[in-house]
Amino acid sequence: MHRREHVVRQLRHLLYLFAILLLPAASCVAAPISQDTLQLPDGTWVVASDDTFWLYLPPKLTTPSPGARPVSGDLTSYRNDRRTHQLLTGVVSAAWTDQPLSEVEPAPEQFTLPRYLFSLASAYQTAAAEYPMMHKLGARLRALGKDAQAQYCEEVARNAYGHDNAIIEDLGVLRIDAPAFLQALAPPGAVALVHYFEHLIDSDHPIAAVGYVYALQTSSLLIDKDMVQKMVAALPPGVDATRTLRIRSDVGGSVRHVKETEEFIATLPASDRRLVALTVFDTITLMKSHSHYPGDEVVNRIAQKFKLRP
Repeated sequence: MHRREHVVRQLRHLLYLFAILLLPAASCVAAPISQDTLQLPDGTWVVASDDTFWLYLPPKLTTPSPGARPVSGDLTSYRNDRRTHQLLTGVVSAAWTDQPLSEVEPAPEQFTLPRYLFSLASAYQTAAAEYPMMHKLGARLRALGKDAQAQYCEEVARNAYGHDNAIIEDLGVLRIDAPAFLQALAPPGAVALVHYFEHLIDSDHPIAAVGYVYALQTSSLLIDKDMVQKMVAALPPGVDATRTLRIRSDVGGSVRHVKETEEFIATLPASDRRLVALTVFDTITLMKSHSHYPGDEVVNRIAQKFKLRP
């Protein structure tokens, strides 16, 4: 019996040492001001320095050796734009880690006109909500005495005004009655995101809603120039209905918006940055869980009902 217990202890010790060897040494010792560490809801740790980040999922059956200390949940107490960028990039990477590559990078058959119409309908839900919701968020923060944060959100709201017009224009170019089509096709995933956004704004910590904004901004960066060109090829000949696609991709203003949001998040207190980072993860998780596409046939049938005559 004693021998069996000894073997189990030895095995656990070896597993722990093996896990340590797979990690950057800095992630297994005390974390001073040289790095930020954050544990995500799925148990993954994000460790961020000024120049890079690590993702670490601790093995379950391990017993730390004497003197070793796992990563702690410490965020820098002062503004550090570079480290905030690495932390948020790590959170986004962790959130997408279990997403099959085929779903992150669409296969050729996914570049179809009905899929593009579905994406426009999804984008309309979130774009139409951005202006009023960001104004509401600014008002909530101002009521809490956080004027600087409120001012930023109000500025974002002003910049977001009319973003949904690009979607309506693209549908018009495709000869589709935009108001009727968008009322008939409201993708559940996008609707769920908007409800989550409103829930965050109404919560006791409304600043967390900035994490939702950042998650949507970074997700648009998955649409690169090559994907835009493939979608253009799926449109009817001579039709350019990609204003929305070009705006909400890494060939449009999304890169600048992401950078501006990161700079704002870096100004927040550590407790608020933690809430924002966790919300980024939760928002992407929600996006992945509601990514069902009903199929080209279903979307095309809806589109044909609202097709405008030449």
